[in-house]
Amino acid sequence: TPLPVTSSCGSSFVLNAMKLANIDAFASIHKDITDATRTGGAASLLTYLLLFTVFFAELVQYFTVTTKTLVTLDDNADQHIQINFDVVMHDIPCNFLKVRVHDVFGEEKLNDVSNDFTYRSIDHKGLYKGRPYRHEEVEALEKLDEKDDVPDELKSELDADWASSHDGFKHADFGEAVRFHEFTFVNFFAEWCVHCRQFAPEWKSIANTHSEMTPFATQDGTSTVKFMKMNCVDFLPTCKEQGIRQFPTLRLYKRDGTFVNFQGKRSSEAVVQFLEQQLASSHGMTVSHHSVFAEGCRVKGALKVPRIAGSFQLHVTEGNAEVNLNPALTNVSHTVNHLSFADPKGAAYSSWGKLKRIPAEVKRNIQPLDGQDFYTRHFHEAPQHYLKVISTRVFGSELYYQFTHSDRVASLDKTAVPQAKFAYDLEPMAVSVLAENKPWYAFATSILALVGAAYAVMTLFGNAMEEVAVVVEKRIMRNRGHLD
Repeated sequence: TPLPVTSSCGSSFVLNAMKLANIDAFASIHKDITDATRTGGAASLLTYLLLFTVFFAELVQYFTVTTKTLVTLDDNADQHIQINFDVVMHDIPCNFLKVRVHDVFGEEKLNDVSNDFTYRSIDHKGLYKGRPYRHEEVEALEKLDEKDDVPDELKSELDADWASSHDGFKHADFGEAVRFHEFTFVNFFAEWCVHCRQFAPEWKSIANTHSEMTPFATQDGTSTVKFMKMNCVDFLPTCKEQGIRQFPTLRLYKRDGTFVNFQGKRSSEAVVQFLEQQLASSHGMTVSHHSVFAEGCRVKGALKVPRIAGSFQLHVTEGNAEVNLNPALTNVSHTVNHLSFADPKGAAYSSWGKLKRIPAEVKRNIQPLDGQDFYTRHFHEAPQHYLKVISTRVFGSELYYQFTHSDRVASLDKTAVPQAKFAYDLEPMAVSVLAENKPWYAFATSILALVGAAYAVMTLFGNAMEEVAVVVEKRIMRNRGHLD
């Protein structure tokens, strides 16, 4: 039977296939001449696990957005900036509170301001009812505040005995030393006095035991007594001013300068009994700072202000109520529920609690004061905030404002009215936060490179393991031959 004649197309296809086979860079080895081993299987399993782990890590990195920041000069030409705020004044009713915006020097009130905010009264949840300060409370608290503010060097001066004019202290004002303590028990003595020298050991023992350590009951609580010595030889003018005519003279002073002379036996028991009796009939006022009013005020909203350095203040006024308020004694302690700056035209702060997807470190700096408390401890003090604001454009779209914050509690003149002040300044630089995504071809290249590297490494590992297995097997066989 004659052989079939192939067509010219078939011959051409066969020739082309043979040519392709000649350039095959991945020539396969026939299965009959390969040798599957257990070490090869273990190496293959490790290779598969490694490839899966590496592929998963690369996939996660591919879909993770990384960021980079650029700092440039701010070219923002907007005329206004928006301040969003939610502040609780704990002890100022709403009818005594006003929001004002001033220039950076605090001299000019900015009129080019639009606002959209509300005042809402808040109570103390019935836990504490406010009341006005009594006159004597104000005086006592101001003395305590002054005592807390006294430098350590001056405090040592006012606590020191007037036993010698050569002890390193100035001893300039005995009255100031008396006013520094609630009660002061003074031993006026002269070194030439025999009775003074005899009483000196007993005085030292009493002072070491009771001076500013033993609490004595008063009509308003308890108080301690400061024991002090006065050398009437070294400080003769002071003793004359106090009317000292005999030595020793023991005298109990109150903070207001009034005094009672001790007339009993100069012994520890008699002195303690005298102090107990005198303080028990005295009003050693126990005072503390407290809320004046039964309510506070929550101010919440937004201010559209000129895009220049300035300050906005929660300003205490006398209001229009039938209550006489001493503005100088007001407490402007407050909590900042929220504070941020925004582009008035943007949508990012249409509801300021719902920021768009932005990096966490940027979000923290957009509203760093949220939830923080700022309290004063004394009269004539006010928390003051200093903010540095910088424009930030995230992913080339929405404009945000990051800011840094520092604060201090300012000590004011007694005639000044405390205000909660937020001074802000806009930086001339701007920050751009840009997204960095890995291109698909870089992802594909990484995968191929990792697959190839893993295959090569595991191949070398498998070959090495196989060589080790062969050597071990030969040694075992050799040992068996010697035994036979």
